[in-house]
Amino acid sequence: MSLFSGEQYEGLKIQNTDQLTVNLSAASVAQTIFVAPVGYKVIAAHVSFATASAGATVNVEVLGAGVAKGSGTSVFATALALTGTANTVVTTAAPTGNNIPQNQRLAIVLSGSLVGLVDGYLQLEVAKA
Repeated sequence: MSLFSGEQYEGLKIQNTDQLTVNLSAASVAQTIFVAPVGYKVIAAHVSFATASAGATVNVEVLGAGVAKGSGTSVFATALALTGTANTVVTTAAPTGNNIPQNQRLAIVLSGSLVGLVDGYLQLEVAKA
């Protein structure tokens, strides 16, 4: 038996996910991190860091054709904080604008003070829509 996305196993639907990872530091900048070859959706996000920033956040956006970073559709209701307890994984609530249509981009936009951020890590779980 194979477990391909969408198959049923003992009444449970199998959903294969991929992970997109971005390393973050005090020198990080807004950037495109993924171009969807087919329709995708964001399932969740996880952040952690060895040393917190002075007050930065990271926003995840879907960018359509001609849309610049900072002007896209936010995937989560609020930006993800890069402050808090060091070496602790924080998982976000369910995304609100999670669909990434084919050939559209997924980007991160940083705001606030990144000063002090060391060994930051953002992981997004995505699945084919």
